[in-house]
Amino acid sequence: MNPKLHKSDGAVNTYLVKDEVHLEVFTKLVTYYVDFSEEDSSAECSCGLLQMRGILCRHILAVFRCNKIKFLPNIYILNRWRKDIKRRYTLIHSSYDAGEQRADSIRYSEMLNICYKMITIAVGSKEHTHDAKAKLYGIIDLYPTSQEPS
Repeated sequence: MNPKLHKSDGAVNTYLVKDEVHLEVFTKLVTYYVDFSEEDSSAECSCGLLQMRGILCRHILAVFRCNKIKFLPNIYILNRWRKDIKRRYTLIHSSYDAGEQRADSIRYSEMLNICYKMITIAVGSKEHTHDAKAKLYGIIDLYPTSQEPS
């Protein structure tokens, strides 16, 4: 797979990428078009794998290689793949957890129960909902977002 520059329109280059598609009995040569933006290193391919499934196709990767891009741009790195993301679901207790709960998980459950009670009351009227939202945003602003768990 060797991408060939088809046309250039400002910062966006369109490449032709020929690929062999293996069907049951025979092999078919298919041409895909990859639009590559030099500004932000973003790309779209006519095969549609990225748009439909969120997965980079080999045609886009070939164009990245052709443009000497050694690392994937951050827009293609999903949060679920990252190790440095704070995962909220780890705080939720489940029935298959061991008898011991982590301290942050207990605090999470306590706060969640309080919030459920407040929400149940606040949704009773527009005024209560508006007031509760304003107060919650105010409370959020009081606490730093990047603190270490204790």
